[in-house]
Amino acid sequence: MSYKYSKGYQIIGDLSGSDDTNRNTGIDFEEDYIGFEASGSTIMVVSGSKVGIGTTTPDEALHVDGNIKLQGDDPRIKINGDTDSHPGLELYENGTRKWIVYNDYTNDNLTFKTNSNIRMSIQQDGNVGIGVTDP
Repeated sequence: MSYKYSKGYQIIGDLSGSDDTNRNTGIDFEEDYIGFEASGSTIMVVSGSKVGIGTTTPDEALHVDGNIKLQGDDPRIKINGDTDSHPGLELYENGTRKWIVYNDYTNDNLTFKTNSNIRMSIQQDGNVGIGVTDP
């Protein structure tokens, strides 16, 4: 089944859309694939258990490809935390947290942890500490 927005306000099940006079925005439902289109190009897909941004053939659970030209040539993932928070990434193995990379708001260091122990810190001025929290 394939569905694309058409001109005018539409409600189909839980989907609703408003006027798309250029008809270049859509959602494409295929077998085990959903494509989200903007400006006439597929910009994001859900394919099986994989999500692709900037690619229609994701290789991993989340695949961000630099070929998408919405933000230039440097693909990025933005993690925006509240004031005095620790935005970062956590890596797990079989449900157990193994690695953490985060911003330590108390000193603005980029901090690397394993097994909840700080292993390395990089300060804003470029100083690097291995095994210390204040290089």
